[in-house]
Amino acid sequence: MLLNGAAQKHIEQPPYLRSRGLVLIDVISNTNPFDLWEIIPLEKIEPFTLILFKPENYFNYVGTGKQRKY
Repeated sequence: MLLNGAAQKHIEQPPYLRSRGLVLIDVISNTNPFDLWEIIPLEKIEPFTLILFKPENYFNYVGTGKQRKY
């Protein structure tokens, strides 16, 4: 699940390099989305919250475009 925005309201800083929706497609279409998530570049992407789930693993990420918070 992808939610626009993160924990705090942000100041828009366009231009952004990629759409958040494309990040979601990259992650969920990968055979191992949890591993891809650790290496996918997130710089210059508008903040978002990503929730990944599978029966043996749960992952919640809040992105600021600058760092990964778990």
